[in-house]
Amino acid sequence: MRKLSARMRFVLGICVITGSALLGGGHLKAHEGATGIVKERMDTMKSFGKAVTRMGDMLKGKIPYDGQAVQQGAQTITTHGGADLIALFPKGSESDESHALPAIWQNWTKFSKLAGELRTKAAALAAAADSQETFQPVFVDLTDTCKACHTKFRKKEEEKKEEEN
Repeated sequence: MRKLSARMRFVLGICVITGSALLGGGHLKAHEGATGIVKERMDTMKSFGKAVTRMGDMLKGKIPYDGQAVQQGAQTITTHGGADLIALFPKGSESDESHALPAIWQNWTKFSKLAGELRTKAAALAAAADSQETFQPVFVDLTDTCKACHTKFRKKEEEKKEEEN
C-alpha cells in the first residue's frame, strides 16, 4: 500500500471526525425529535457518514480495501447527492433538531453548487474503485467537498451540544 501524504492524512482525519460526529451517541439525542423532511435529511447524512467512515477506514488500513464496498458507498452518495440532497432542505425547514445552519438558505447558490459537486465526485469515486491507488485521490477530493459544506453550513458538534443543554 502507498504511504499517505500529509494532505491525505489531514483529510482522512476530517473524515473520521465527521463520520464520528454523524454516528456518535450525542447525535442520537438530536435525531429523537426530528420528523418529516428534517429526519429524512438527517438519515441521508447519516448514510453518507457511514459510507465515508467505512471508506476512510480502508484508506487508513483499518480494514481491507474492498472495491465493491467503495462502489456501494459512492452509489449511496451519488443517488442522494445533487438535486436530491437540495430537495431535503426546503426553505422554512430550519429545526432545532438539525445541525443545519441558516447559512444554507442565506447562501443557497453555494450550498446547491456543493451538493452538485458531491454527486459528481461520488460518481467519479465509483469509477475509481477498481484499485486502492486510484481510489485514494478521488476519495480525498470527495471529502474536501464534504468538509467545505460542513464548514460553512453545519453546526459544529460543540455548538449543538450547547443548544441541547
